[in-house]
Amino acid sequence: MHGSRRGSIFAATVATVAVVFGLVSLWVRVETPSLGVASIGLKALDDGAIAVKPIPGSASPLGGGDAVVAIDGLSMSALANDLLDMEAVSPPHLQLGDQVLVTVRRGGTLLEIPVTLERYPLAAAVGDAAGAFSYGTLLLGVATFVFWRRPRQPAAAGLLIASAGVISSDIPFLLGWSPIDVVLRGPFWAYLVSNFVTYLLLWAGALHFALAFPRPKRLLQRNWTIPALYLGVFLIFIAELVVARLLLADTMSWIAATGSLVFTIVLPALALTLAVLAEAWRGGSTEDRRVLRWVGLTGAFSAVSTLAVGFIPEIVLGRSLLPWSVVVLFGLPIPIAIAAAVLRDHAFDIEVVVDRSLVYGGLSLAILAIYTTTATALGAVFRQEDGFAASLLATGAAALLALTIRDGLQRWVSRLVYGDRDDPYRALARLGQRLDSTLEPELIPTIIVDSVAEALRLPYVALEIGSAGALEVAAVHGRAVTTPVRLPLVHGTDVVGQLLLAHRSPDEVFSSAEQGLLDDLARSAGAAVHATQLTLDVLRSRERLVTAREEERRRLRRDLHDGLGPALAGMAMRAEAAAELFDVDRASARMQLDELRTEARAALHDIRRLVNDLRPPALDELGLIGAIRQHASRLSVPPPNNGLSHVRSALEVDVQAPDGLPTLPAAVEVAAYRIAIEALTNAARHADARQCAVRLLSGRDLTIEVRDDGRGMPTGARSGVGLTSMRERAAELGGSIVVEPNPDGGTRVWARLPLPDQATSA
Repeated sequence: MHGSRRGSIFAATVATVAVVFGLVSLWVRVETPSLGVASIGLKALDDGAIAVKPIPGSASPLGGGDAVVAIDGLSMSALANDLLDMEAVSPPHLQLGDQVLVTVRRGGTLLEIPVTLERYPLAAAVGDAAGAFSYGTLLLGVATFVFWRRPRQPAAAGLLIASAGVISSDIPFLLGWSPIDVVLRGPFWAYLVSNFVTYLLLWAGALHFALAFPRPKRLLQRNWTIPALYLGVFLIFIAELVVARLLLADTMSWIAATGSLVFTIVLPALALTLAVLAEAWRGGSTEDRRVLRWVGLTGAFSAVSTLAVGFIPEIVLGRSLLPWSVVVLFGLPIPIAIAAAVLRDHAFDIEVVVDRSLVYGGLSLAILAIYTTTATALGAVFRQEDGFAASLLATGAAALLALTIRDGLQRWVSRLVYGDRDDPYRALARLGQRLDSTLEPELIPTIIVDSVAEALRLPYVALEIGSAGALEVAAVHGRAVTTPVRLPLVHGTDVVGQLLLAHRSPDEVFSSAEQGLLDDLARSAGAAVHATQLTLDVLRSRERLVTAREEERRRLRRDLHDGLGPALAGMAMRAEAAAELFDVDRASARMQLDELRTEARAALHDIRRLVNDLRPPALDELGLIGAIRQHASRLSVPPPNNGLSHVRSALEVDVQAPDGLPTLPAAVEVAAYRIAIEALTNAARHADARQCAVRLLSGRDLTIEVRDDGRGMPTGARSGVGLTSMRERAAELGGSIVVEPNPDGGTRVWARLPLPDQATSA
């Protein structure tokens, strides 16, 4: 039944039955003649009398602490036995205004008090238990709306049944029952059945909710699980009632024991519910724990507190530690926690309606509190005769403060539901502060997605870094429940990545205010991503530089040790051998010297090769400008026609430079030379260029600009080894390089290399 239409129908049916039970018990209570008193729990039945308390608004002569022993001469024990006696005489037909003789035990004395049956004072009783009814109504309202929006969500189904059990069991329990109900029989059974049935539904629904929240457990995948859960609860309770009836011959004692039997089911159900929630917390994801943090903890607090001060003392002592109208308020954090889970963690995506409900509900409560407080205070000052003036002034005070309270509530709720969409400066400032306080570049993507998600309370935000066609996921917040919206991150004219954003609900779109905030956040995020990429590129470049340097040292050591070293050692030995043979065998000595000459030339060639690898010799022989022109002249010679279909044309290269360049540091000179010849080589080899211009300028920086008229760089092309090498050489010196298309076609390479202060133009 997991997530199925049958499951939705089952939940709606059970919840409807529970509400009907509650309404029937309400109707029976209103239509049943009342003694003006209500019993103090089922525990009062144990000693053959029923302890009662007056109902607010009643004029009954019976008082608190009275214990009803008999009505019209019939003992309560005998009347209780008739409840299960199928052959008992039919109950009397009593109406409003009839008078009955009630025998009560008051302070150890038996009194016979005539009582006129009256209509149950419903308004006063409901007002006395307003807290409990408000709590149940609020919970049922939240659950009904959640179920309406997500009818096939198992958690919504469990929540609906549990909330229906709360309000439906509150009605008979808080309105109570009267000794006259035992006389009439039907009202007592209506109270007993509706109270226990709906109360057991409450705890079965709570366990159902725990099994499905925040994600359905594997057990719910079986179609029989949920019906078996509810059916099992009632079958166990019925079996307990049968066993208790067989063990307890006295009907009054059996009825009194039913309250305790309920808790043999409630307590295990509570333990299982908490255990399931704890297991979901232990094995759940970060998102699951965020939701459970609100619902699980407040639910556990409410349940344990209610049992500790209400139900357990009611069973043990016969009365709760606090009035029930106060005890039930311990459950108020549950609907608040569910609303918080919905708002902050998008459990069921119903933010808009909850937004309005919180605003206007809070406004109504605030106005009521202001009116009540003001009217009470003014009434105490002006006395009873000026009550109209006090009410008028209280109404005016509430009206004057209503708009201010409404605006404050709207700001608070909007921030809770929609984040900082109405205060973009706050969101941008928070993002900037977090970026400034971060020392590790690797954490920047995570900070960006968390800040964007927090700014607009989005369930899913992801950051992809890179250019078009080469995007990589750098950080993810939450889980995508809808198709994400893509928002590009741009720095200057370059796309450095994109944000993937999920709406808060499937049928929602970003408002203009939210879109404006997202655009502002995207600009800040684009700059941060660009800076992060530059920083990471520099770090990686330095790592590669250190690695390359160490590899070069290893190569030099190997070449010197394995090549040049043995060659020089062999030359020394041949020189010694030639010296020894010079006076004995000059022909052999001459042969040794000839071989020595050959080895010396080979060693010299190796030395030149090592030197050329360290620094291009053309730089020392011709200078930077001359070396570039020498390389350009080689490219100006057309390659031989080797019979291939495509033959590259000669490249005309124009090298422009000032008459005199300052004395350049060796590193700058080598970097400028490598960048220039790499750009020329790319123009000739890859761009099929016919003309190319190289321009060098010096000032505070040395700039190298290479323009060609080739076909340019393909769209979306990734940097090759040559371009990467040019960028790394510029970055190593603290410079920069730009490779971009020419407005007139071709490619433009522009590099900037910082010069030390002592390097000045000639």
